[in-house]
Amino acid sequence: MKQQVDDLVDAGYHIRYIVGDSIIDALVSQKNYLSVKQIRDISQNNINLCSGDVYFLVSDRGYYYIQLLIEDGKTLPSYFVCYDMFGNSIEDEDFILRVSSKIELLKELKYYKHGEKTKYSESEVDNSYLGVMHGEGWFDYQFPANPDRFIGRTSLINAFNDSVNDVKNGITSTKVIEILSRSGVGKSSISLKLQRLYKEKGFSTAIVDSRNIRSDIDILQIFQMLVKDFNFHCNLNCEVPKEKEQINIISKSIDEFNTENGKMSLIFLDQFESVFARPSVYNTLIDIILEFNVKFKSFIFVIARKNDQPTTYDESSLIDLNRLKSISKPIVLQDFKTEEAIELISHINDEIGTSLIKPLKEQVLEISNGFPWLLKKYCAHIIKLVRSGEKQKNIVQSGMQLEDLFNEDILALDEAIREFFYRLIAYLPSTYAELSEIFTDEDLSIKLKILQNDYRLIRLTGRTYDTYNDILKEFVKTGHVNLSRRYLIRYTPNTVLNLYKIIVSKNLCNVDQIVENSRVKKTSIINILGELKKLKFIEGSNNNFSLNPYAYQYYTENNIVKYLANILMDNTLIKKILLELEKNKKLTLKQVKNILISEMPFIDATDKIWEQYSKVMCKWLSAATMVNMDKNNTISTNNLGREIGDFLSDEIFFPTTMLAQIIKVVELLADNKEGMTIQELKKSMKRSSLNGHLIDACFLGLVRPISRSEYEITQNGLEFLGKEPNEKRAYIREKLLGLEYVCQYLEQIKTTNKEPLEVFTNILDEMKVDKWNEVSIKWKHKLLRNWLIYSKLVVGKTHKKQVD
Repeated sequence: MKQQVDDLVDAGYHIRYIVGDSIIDALVSQKNYLSVKQIRDISQNNINLCSGDVYFLVSDRGYYYIQLLIEDGKTLPSYFVCYDMFGNSIEDEDFILRVSSKIELLKELKYYKHGEKTKYSESEVDNSYLGVMHGEGWFDYQFPANPDRFIGRTSLINAFNDSVNDVKNGITSTKVIEILSRSGVGKSSISLKLQRLYKEKGFSTAIVDSRNIRSDIDILQIFQMLVKDFNFHCNLNCEVPKEKEQINIISKSIDEFNTENGKMSLIFLDQFESVFARPSVYNTLIDIILEFNVKFKSFIFVIARKNDQPTTYDESSLIDLNRLKSISKPIVLQDFKTEEAIELISHINDEIGTSLIKPLKEQVLEISNGFPWLLKKYCAHIIKLVRSGEKQKNIVQSGMQLEDLFNEDILALDEAIREFFYRLIAYLPSTYAELSEIFTDEDLSIKLKILQNDYRLIRLTGRTYDTYNDILKEFVKTGHVNLSRRYLIRYTPNTVLNLYKIIVSKNLCNVDQIVENSRVKKTSIINILGELKKLKFIEGSNNNFSLNPYAYQYYTENNIVKYLANILMDNTLIKKILLELEKNKKLTLKQVKNILISEMPFIDATDKIWEQYSKVMCKWLSAATMVNMDKNNTISTNNLGREIGDFLSDEIFFPTTMLAQIIKVVELLADNKEGMTIQELKKSMKRSSLNGHLIDACFLGLVRPISRSEYEITQNGLEFLGKEPNEKRAYIREKLLGLEYVCQYLEQIKTTNKEPLEVFTNILDEMKVDKWNEVSIKWKHKLLRNWLIYSKLVVGKTHKKQVD
C-alpha cells in the first residue's frame, strides 16, 4: 500500500500517507473532532472510575472512541464506554451489543451506563490469571510438572543459562529465546522450572499461558504481573501500568535498575503457537518484543512453542513467523531420556509401596516413547490398578496400548457428559464467554465443572478451557493416537499370524475361547495377543477384543504383506533399521542387534536374547517384503519389492508449497542453468528452508537434483516457463489428475453437499493417512486448493490473485 501511495506522489498527485495516531490528529484538525486527551478528560470528569486506554473505532456507522474504565483498587478494566467523535456517549444498546460481541477486547467488559452503575460482577471464571498452572504429585499428568517434581533436562537448562548470561554480559543482542519441541515433550514444565530458577536468583519474571492472550488488556496484564514481581523481589514500589502507554515508561525504570544491579527481567510466553490463530495478538506481541529489544538491555522474552505443526505461511497469511525466527535463538527440547524416565518411574514406590516388576517397567518405557506426560499417565493407571488389588503381572499380560488408556478416560464419562464432551472438543481452547455463544445447554457451567473437577479431562487456565493434552483432543476427534511408536516384536511372523488366522476363522474374541480352540498355552496366547495389538490386528482387552476392520480387509483380500509394510513403518525402530540399511545396503544380525540395543537401552536382556530379538525383527521385515534375508540372517535391500526410499517418504504425493513459490524457484534455476546449491537458493528466496519447494518442483518434473545439495532446471521446466498461462495450467492439471485421491476429491465435492475440507478429511481417513493433526490437515487442504484453483479444476475466491 505504501509503495502505491509513493508512486502516486511521485506522479504529482497531492496524496499523503499517514498511519496510527496521525490519522486521529488529521481528523481532529480538519473535522474538529475531539482529541484522545479531551475524551479522557470527559470520562474523568463525568464517571467515577479511572480512565484506561482509549481506542479509535471505525465502523459502518462512522468513527467512535472506546474508553476503557477501571474500578478503584484494580489495575485492569471492568467497563467501557463509547463516545462519538464530539464526546457524546452512545446509548444505543443494539449497537453496543454488536460492538462488544465483535471486538475481542470488549467481550468480557461491561458497558457503563450513566446513572446506572452497579457493582461489577465476576463472570463464571476468574479473568485475572494468565499464568501457567502446574500439577502437584509426581504422576499428575493433566498439568505440567511442579518445579519441585521436575526431573532432568540439564542440557537444555545449561544452554538456557548460557544464553541468558550472554545477554547479561553484552555478548549477544539476541534477547528472545525460543524453546521448541514436538507436542507432549514438556515445554510448559521446563518453562515453569526455568522461571523458578530465575526467581530464586532474584530476577523478576512473569510466565503466561498464551492461550489466554486475546486482547490488549491481556498484554497489559503481562507487564502488570512483571512489575508486581519486580517490586516484590527488589523491594521497590514501581507504579503498576494501567494503560499501554505507561508500559515503556515503567519498563525503562526497571531496565535502569536491572542494569545497575546485574539483574534481568524474564517474560515467559508458553503455548505461543496458540496466538498464530489470532494474527492481531501475534503481531502486537512481536512489535512489543522488537521495541523492547531496541530500547532495553535487561528484558528477555522466552517463547515456548511446538515445532511439529505447519510453520510456513503463504504470502496472503496474516502472520509472518520469520519475524520471530529472525530475532530469536532456538533451543530444542529433546524427548525424555531413558535415565530421566527411569528416575521418574522410581517414585512409583512412594505410591504403591513397591517398585515395578521388570517386565512392567519395560512396557511402560516402551509405550511412553520419550513423552513424560504419557509416562505419567501410564504410571497413574498402574497405581490405580494396583491400589484396587490388581497384580503387576496381570497388568503386563493385559497388553495395554495407547488407545486403551484414552478409551478408559472416555468410557468413564456418563452418557450425557460424554455426548457433551464430544461436542465441546471441537471448540477448545475457548473462554466461557465464547462457549456460551456456541452452546445452548442451560447447565453449561455445571458440565464444564464436572469435566474439569470430577474427570479432569479439561483444565481451566485463566479464563481458557482446554483439554489436558492435545493428543487427547486428536484422539477424541479421530479415534487415533497420533504419536510415533517404538516397540520390539518378540514373536515370529508365523507364530503371530497363525494365531490371527485361528481368531478370524473361528470368530474368537477372548483368551479363554482361544485356549479352547488351539493348542497354544494360555501364557503364550496372552503374549501373542499383545503383539497383535501392537500391530493393530485386534483392538480391546484380552477378555473382550475385536478385529481391526482395516487389517481384516487386507487379510480377506489376501494382501496381508502390504498391510504389514504399512503398519511396520509406523514403528520408529523399523525406520531406524531401514535408514541404516539404505546407507550400507546390507546389515548383519550383529549390526541390527546394536541398533536395537542403542534404541531400547531400558530393556535388560542378555546378548543371546538381543540376538533373538534382532532375528525376529528381521523376519518381520522379510515377511513384509521390505528386505531380503539370507540363510546367515543378513538383510539387504529388496529390489523386487518397493524401494526402501519409498517407505521413508510419503507413499502418495501431497502438495507442500504454494505454486507461486515453486515457480519462483524454477525461475531462479532458469537464470542459473548450471545449477544452484540449496544454500544459494535459500539465500535468493530469503527462506530458511526450501525442502517443500524442491520436493514439489521435482514431482512436477520442473527441476531435478544433480547432487545431494544441488539442483538444476529440467527441459520440462524451461518449456513450462515459456508456456502461455492456460498451457501452464493444463500442465499442472495433468499432474494433479494423475493422483487418484485428487480425482476422488473433485468427484465428491461435485456430488455431495459436504464442505471441501470435510471431503478431504474423509478421503485421508479412507487412505489411512493418520500422521497429521487437525491443523496440519487444514494446511494440507489449503495447499491442495491452491493447486486446484490454479489449474482451474475448482473455482477460487475472486479476490485471490491468480498465478501465471
